[in-house]
Amino acid sequence: MTQEEKEVLPLLNKRDDLYKSWGYDIEKLPYGSHMWLEPEKNTRQNPYSGVTVELNPVELSIYDTLMTAYHDHIELGTGGDLKQARTAYDIFIAGKNWFIENNIEAYMDLID
Repeated sequence: MTQEEKEVLPLLNKRDDLYKSWGYDIEKLPYGSHMWLEPEKNTRQNPYSGVTVELNPVELSIYDTLMTAYHDHIELGTGGDLKQARTAYDIFIAGKNWFIENNIEAYMDLID
């Protein structure tokens, strides 16, 4: 094992432990392990209904990513970049489907 691998391995294990501490397998997350995680639970609000939902750090990251992708796909599509709009839409769908499978209540309150 190289020196660099010895230095990186503990960081990767710590990151993996953070995902596992919230009950998630990194391999089953829609966006992998490179997501930014907030240190604590926080809330998000449905902009249309006003409903507020508390999410754990992994859910927050997935929600923020999927909503950014949703807005990006609308903007890109309106601007005529249909290929990039489709890519953004696919990112949105991956997160949406993850919420349907992992936190249906949050999906119904925030996304549907």
